[in-house]
Amino acid sequence: MPYDTYTRHMYISGTYFCVKKDFFMDNPLNERLFWGEGEDVEWSHRVRDKTRFQMNTNSIVQYLKLKNLYEAPYCTDWARNKEKLEYLIKDQKVF
Repeated sequence: MPYDTYTRHMYISGTYFCVKKDFFMDNPLNERLFWGEGEDVEWSHRVRDKTRFQMNTNSIVQYLKLKNLYEAPYCTDWARNKEKLEYLIKDQKVF
């Protein structure tokens, strides 16, 4: 899909996104959701009717340092969030 295309099914990936400060202060991320728990998708669904997502096709994002997701603290955060999500799904507290 071309980057300048907009659909109602799009969501902002939590990998990297920029938001105008005033808009973000009025529409913060859900503080009860953490990394790996769909906080970016939940936020995208919540603000859909308030704005139209735009992709800046001229921007470039690069990491200064590659993160190893298999070393602490990243692997422990991922494991902890995975356990929480599996618990919620198993007990049908979500979906």
